[in-house]
Amino acid sequence: NNGETDLHTHEGDGCGLVIQGNLDVHVDDKIYQLKPGDTITFYSDSPHKISNSGEEEAVAIWVDSKPFIFSMI
Repeated sequence: NNGETDLHTHEGDGCGLVIQGNLDVHVDDKIYQLKPGDTITFYSDSPHKISNSGEEEAVAIWVDSKPFIFSMI
């Protein structure tokens, strides 16, 4: 468990792939229980947090993308 109890928000999208262990991804009022090989994508402006739901160390690849800040000419 990462010790965080509060959900948080920010701009962009969150996307993760679990490599090892188990993660609980809390988004709004739902909890998604992920195991190795599972993926998730969600809007990061939804209240969310991630916690390790197992006794084994969890390893994941995580990407938080922000809206494109440069204009195209």
